[in-house]
Amino acid sequence: MIKPLKLERDLIIVIRTADERTAGLCKEILKKQVDAGRIHVIEEKPFFRAVQKTIEIGSQSTAPYLLALDADMLLYPDAMEYIFHALTLHDFNLSLKWSFWVHDKFRGEVKAGIHLYNNRYSKEFYAFLKKIDPAGEWLRPESDNMKIFAKQHNLEYSYAPEHIVAQHDFHQYYRDLFPKYRLRYLRCKNDGKVDNVQTYIAEQLAENPNDMDFAFVQAIFDTAEENVTLNDILNRCGIDEKQPLKPDEHKAIINELSSKSVIADYTNTITGKMKQWTDSYELFKSYVKEKFICENLTGNTAVYGTGALSEIVLMAKNDLNITAIIDRDPANAGSYLCGIPIIPIEQISEHGIQNIVIGSLAHKDQIRERINSAFANNDLNIISMNV
Repeated sequence: MIKPLKLERDLIIVIRTADERTAGLCKEILKKQVDAGRIHVIEEKPFFRAVQKTIEIGSQSTAPYLLALDADMLLYPDAMEYIFHALTLHDFNLSLKWSFWVHDKFRGEVKAGIHLYNNRYSKEFYAFLKKIDPAGEWLRPESDNMKIFAKQHNLEYSYAPEHIVAQHDFHQYYRDLFPKYRLRYLRCKNDGKVDNVQTYIAEQLAENPNDMDFAFVQAIFDTAEENVTLNDILNRCGIDEKQPLKPDEHKAIINELSSKSVIADYTNTITGKMKQWTDSYELFKSYVKEKFICENLTGNTAVYGTGALSEIVLMAKNDLNITAIIDRDPANAGSYLCGIPIIPIEQISEHGIQNIVIGSLAHKDQIRERINSAFANNDLNIISMNV
């Protein structure tokens, strides 16, 4: 007999802290949602050692799931309820890690910082991490090594549905934001996203001119190629380091977060989209099947994009031979969406893709151009429909 999942029994939680300004607040908020006995707080440097310790704690627990979060995360009041609900709907057997979406103060909605691990693999993952030199240099110590381990063991790593479960990097010390966003600049430069972050910060600064956090991070990006110190940036912005959060500030922040609800967002989204998706799904199945039969199409099929069309396709994955989802963002390559691998367009030959389904006829020429720029392959069938 399969035991139903229980939050207080089946989940162990590790908060990784480096003495963040919100470290105490992070735990205080979490204790309102789960039993304090399930929470471990660790302080390890460099961050790679914190990752090692996190997985070590998981490897010593009988709980089937391990949740890791950094102390600069402030969970929404019903975040744990949502995370556990989402877990019951997901086939996690072949997944190593599932990451959740957060509202990052300086980047908007991102998938980062809250990771749910399948604890059945923690012993092997910990043994893998122990063999790695902690002095090594990574832009992303956790995700880089997780991806290597997952690939070696044919495990998936993917993302939860796009619902915000926490705030990230709100109310932090400038001393913590300085090294973090110097590193963030390198990551964004490596990913070609510096302009995206700078644009977002500029927009937020225009809307919130009295919030010096935005001016501070903007100054970090503006001087990222220069040899500057924390004090240089503080002086440039005309500000002092922040004081520790006081109890009344804790209370005010918790009160502000009380208006946030992952479950409400999730419910409203599903209620609003379910009929649309169900109708579109039936249309999709009949259209694509008819198209395949009429044009005698065979072979592996990929879906272009991870938006609304892919949601419909996931409903149809058992009826149609959908073997991949093509994402324009190369950073998502190697992850999975409900068991279907996400690949860059350059890998469609490698995956034996012969058919590509897109959401709109208007994009057909644009996608064909991208395919032809990657390699010469005019044998692909592009099936378009509006959903």
